[in-house]
Amino acid sequence: MTHKVKIVTGYSNPGGSTVAFLRLTNLFNKKGYDCTLYGPHEWHLKQCKGDVISNFTIDGETTLISHFVSISRDMLCKKHILACHETGVFNMRRGVENEVDLKNYDNIVFVSKSQQEWQENPEGSIVIPNIVCDIVPTKSKFNPKVAAVIGSIDAHKQTHISIERALKDGFEHIDIFGDVTDPDYFRAKIQPHLSRNVRYVGFCDNKQAMYEGLTAVYHSSLRETYNFVQFECELAGVKYYPLESTMNDAEMWSEDRIFEAWDKIL
Repeated sequence: MTHKVKIVTGYSNPGGSTVAFLRLTNLFNKKGYDCTLYGPHEWHLKQCKGDVISNFTIDGETTLISHFVSISRDMLCKKHILACHETGVFNMRRGVENEVDLKNYDNIVFVSKSQQEWQENPEGSIVIPNIVCDIVPTKSKFNPKVAAVIGSIDAHKQTHISIERALKDGFEHIDIFGDVTDPDYFRAKIQPHLSRNVRYVGFCDNKQAMYEGLTAVYHSSLRETYNFVQFECELAGVKYYPLESTMNDAEMWSEDRIFEAWDKIL
């Protein structure tokens, strides 16, 4: 019998976690699982086997993987796994306000060892990295004074700091890639920088094409549990300028190794 898996996320617009889950959904289906990704937004629907969260149902033969949404263990399912990509906003540390109730989950999957340790190594937790897309080294024909800022645009990512660092280092053109997740922050901190030389591009699905147009990437996030941008720059051969706060001990695994790790707990 085909193993049924449903992934439910509280956020399914463009962003690192959404990209990670649609890649995981596609991997499960490629390996013979019957997997559907549910979310409140519609961006993911054309990129994997997906549905809107209002159509989500569960039964005792289905394994549930939930992310960034609270679902009681009382809901009938074969197994309930928490896939956590966050720290402060989905906090499992004991005694904190709005502490996550770990009794709702059979297993917890983190994306890096440092994230697991920050969350105080809850019982039943393991580390399985995200899937990094295939990117080959680029041979940019663009002006070497072109830099980029990649990632969701909000106060946590500190996009304006990356822009200011790139300008200070002498980059004459800066492209900003990512979805605006905090419009107030965008208006206050990003719009004043926009000009002929600093432009907002938006979210880019084609990572290969995006990196082929870049010579450097600046990253200034307050914290990263899994740093897609770092690994993508490494694969593309693009210079990467992080702050110390963006760095962690995350690893890049092959799809087969990632599936084998998930398969053991599914």
